Amino acid sequence: KMNFVNAPGFKVLYYLVLALIFAAIMIGLVRSAMASLRRTGGKISSIFDELIVGLIVLVGFISFGTLSPDTVINWLMKPLMWLWDILLQLLRFVGFPV
Repeated sequence: KMNFVNAPGFKVLYYLVLALIFAAIMIGLVRSAMASLRRTGGKISSIFDELIVGLIVLVGFISFGTLSPDTVINWLMKPLMWLWDILLQLLRFVGFPV
C-alpha cells in the first residue's frame, strides 16, 4: 500500500493549497470590509467583525500549517468516515442494496 501523504511533492502541494485557500478567504474578508466602509460612510467600527474573523482564520491556518499533512488528513478522515458509515446504515435501513 503506497502512502501518498509521505511523498516528497505532496507536502509542497498541501502547503500550496493551504496558502491559496487562506488567500481567497482573506481577499473575501478585505472586500467585505471595504463594502462595509462604503455602506457606513467610512466608520471604522463597521469592520470590527471582519477583523475578528480574519484573526480567527489566521490563527486557524497557522495551527494547520504547523501540523504535518498526515496528521491533518487523518484528523479530517475520522468525521468523514463516521458520516459515511451513518449514510451506509441509513441506506441499508431503507432497503437500498449497498
